[in-house]
Amino acid sequence: MNTKHFILFTFLLLFVTPLSSQNMSREIGIRFSGLDDFDFIYKKSADGLKYKRYRIAASSLSLALVEDTRFSFNVSYARGIEKRKNVTNQLKFIHGWEPGVYLSLAYSEDLTSGTIGIFLGYVLGFQYDFSDKFYVNIETIPTLALSTNYTDEDFGEDVLINAGFNSREAALTLAYKFSSPARK
Repeated sequence: MNTKHFILFTFLLLFVTPLSSQNMSREIGIRFSGLDDFDFIYKKSADGLKYKRYRIAASSLSLALVEDTRFSFNVSYARGIEKRKNVTNQLKFIHGWEPGVYLSLAYSEDLTSGTIGIFLGYVLGFQYDFSDKFYVNIETIPTLALSTNYTDEDFGEDVLINAGFNSREAALTLAYKFSSPARK
């Protein structure tokens, strides 16, 4: 190996290794929009005050074995980019787009029905960091949704469009912040 290659290799090794071992800021939490409606949320730092957010909700799960069997559930998944703007040292304004999908299913011995849809929401809220490791935020997500209903007899005959901003849909999130090595 000649001297130029050795110097180039050493230079790359010195600058690439620290980049791959840098820690990435991550957050995990639970988001409540009622006592019977909660989501799990995971965020990872994308760039400065931008975070990639992943939210999964499994709500309204029920099983009844009275007279006839009834089962129902709702599940949704959303992924977006959350931007933060400092208001004070501990308070941040949060906002950003969050597209997602959802599915609901209701089954009884007589009928199976459900809804499948997609949505585009815009997160609006505030985050309060009460320590280096924990924060609480309050947010709402106005959405535009496109869905279709299905039953045993038909699928997708009706397409529904729904848009809304509902103050009753404000959610409270409790989250834990941690760092882990950045993945390639």
